[in-house]
Amino acid sequence: MINYELNRSDLENILGLSCIENYFLYALKKHTEKYSLIFLQSYLSFEEIIEEFCINKAEYAYFYKIPRLQTIAENYSIIKFKHQNISDFFLMVDEYNFICIAVNPEYIEQKYKTNLWRNDHYILLSKKDDSNFYYLNDSPRDNGIINIRDVRKIYNNEVIGFSYIDCFSNVQQQDFLEVFYKSLFISQKNRFDYLDNEHIDFNAARDIFGILRISRKRMKAFCDNYINANFMNDYISNIDKIYTSLEYMRLRKKIDLLKVDEFFHEIYKKDNEIIEKLKYNLKEIIMEEIAKKTVNVICEFAVIKDDVTFSEKLSNLGIDSLKMVELIVALEDKFSIQFDDSKLDPIQLSTVEDIVDLVKSSYLFE
Repeated sequence: MINYELNRSDLENILGLSCIENYFLYALKKHTEKYSLIFLQSYLSFEEIIEEFCINKAEYAYFYKIPRLQTIAENYSIIKFKHQNISDFFLMVDEYNFICIAVNPEYIEQKYKTNLWRNDHYILLSKKDDSNFYYLNDSPRDNGIINIRDVRKIYNNEVIGFSYIDCFSNVQQQDFLEVFYKSLFISQKNRFDYLDNEHIDFNAARDIFGILRISRKRMKAFCDNYINANFMNDYISNIDKIYTSLEYMRLRKKIDLLKVDEFFHEIYKKDNEIIEKLKYNLKEIIMEEIAKKTVNVICEFAVIKDDVTFSEKLSNLGIDSLKMVELIVALEDKFSIQFDDSKLDPIQLSTVEDIVDLVKSSYLFE
């Protein structure tokens, strides 16, 4: 178990959708400057978010349509992660860098004089010494020292442990960009009929904008690893203002449904514009990477593997008709695509550049 003091100020702008995500991000920021790469699967279209809350009756506290960040990290072998229902969490203390323990709801309610969003609330622990832990609570934000005896008293029989296995590799960074890019799309469905004055749920409207603001902030942070995404700043600021306005309406109990409807139509149009601009700005980077990977696959089948140029004839590389079939299959497997038979005319595929263009046209931009 890692031994260092936990600080609540480091939870600022952490962008988690749960206490576990907040603690995971807190630790990941300590582990690598490129922590925001973990946001690669944080995009949902505005329409999807609306549908989740208005049709599928999602709840903010249990919103799982966006994959949990710790699950993504485990899938990409960034962390080792374990969730257990056990009576003694000390069984995991020496096995993991960080431990999150579920605490009795009554403890949080009595200590902070507040109600929890959900009953399975956790605190993050790191070791101070043989008798004490440092603790961090995300909501309300608090940190301090707690002794082992008191930890046992508040422990609610669930523990999560995680340790970092590796940082993000250069290969993963490029793969992450492609995963992120593929997730961007503009739905042609208009779901605003779900939000007319007869059926609108104001709390759902507020939660929709709550999820949207986290999603778009994560996307901006992710894209900053590859491009200058500052063009998103004004848009994100506007979402923040709308969310604040909705919170004000809720607290003052002055619900203006016409104004809420204006917010939805305003953001619907602007969100589409922002996503299109993201796709445009990322396209050049994606294309360059596709070209590099395609040339690498071609070289696997070529007798000449060094200094291969786009203008090189495939026949000069020793790629005959039989190898061409094998090359096509390898490219389909590499990029998870299937070429249209009409584009596989050998006469039209005589150079390295022809193959690169074939992959580009079939990969994302058909």
